[in-house]
Amino acid sequence: QSPPGHAPVGYMLFGRHIDDNIGFQSKGSRIVDYLRDHPKNIYAMKYTGWMKSLGWETVVNRTDQVVIYEAREVLARVKEEYLAGSLLIQPKHVATPSAAKLGPGSLPGTKDPAYASYAEMQRVAAKGVGLLFWLVEHYPQAKWVAGSIGSYMHNQSWEGYRVLLHVFMHLIQHPVAQRFGHPEVRSLELAGIVKQPLLGDGTADPRHHQYCDANVGEFKNRTGVVGMLGKSSYDNISQNQHVTSSESHTTEVMAAPTCTHRLIPHKMLMQEMHIHQADSTAVCMDSTTTIFVANNDASAGRSLWLRRRIRVLHSHSDSKDVVYTKIPEADNCSDMHTKYL
Repeated sequence: QSPPGHAPVGYMLFGRHIDDNIGFQSKGSRIVDYLRDHPKNIYAMKYTGWMKSLGWETVVNRTDQVVIYEAREVLARVKEEYLAGSLLIQPKHVATPSAAKLGPGSLPGTKDPAYASYAEMQRVAAKGVGLLFWLVEHYPQAKWVAGSIGSYMHNQSWEGYRVLLHVFMHLIQHPVAQRFGHPEVRSLELAGIVKQPLLGDGTADPRHHQYCDANVGEFKNRTGVVGMLGKSSYDNISQNQHVTSSESHTTEVMAAPTCTHRLIPHKMLMQEMHIHQADSTAVCMDSTTTIFVANNDASAGRSLWLRRRIRVLHSHSDSKDVVYTKIPEADNCSDMHTKYL
């Protein structure tokens, strides 16, 4: 106990954005009272329940012990602004097959009668793609298609615009947002190595691990990463690879260091927060050859640029920070960030 009038003994971790604070405290309310009462002497303050965070509607379900970030208000405005007057369908998939084959638009000349409508479409599409980039932060199922449409954001085609409207229709009909937490999660510490990330009941292992995958695309190859912690996906990546290759081994080897570079800072941050990560963190892949070259220095007789990427895998494998684990292709959820499914 601290003397009267002094700061209480304990800790509080909080994040700040403009004029909003979100905090987590140790046991006892004196810490909150202390931090709350002092700013009141200077600022006009109000206290409400946790309803929004950075524009996201925050749903705290205490029964299921989960927190859900969703954007139902934004999706309602999307329906009104982008889909008013359109024939609304209920698409089962978030993307269409044509999303993998999009190309740049062809803006007619200023004297062409079609110029005005095409230019207006591109203006509306650019705004819509920017909004979609924000939405996929907590609707990660649309990350791959958002990247495909966004590749031609500067010069959108009618087909790209139609795919964008398809994505909006899907999210409105199936607003499945990210959720964090699970009633069975009691600790986030990494005790032991994750061998197979899916448990017998079909749920995810609560310990920290990551999925990694890649795909040979028609125009560009794509890397997909899903970071898992506490039975929830906290990190989702879908990005183009800077090197073009026509065979899967090279694309998988290119993806693995990207996944590793995402994992290490997260692992170290949790360690600094005393969420101990003493054991190796699993990177789960369905590529046997990539796991082989990650653990065998003599296995890659490849070009210099690829060997540099492999050296990253060797370094973290040797240090025991990471272990590269083989999983069935059907269990690799990062596959959704690499291609149309």
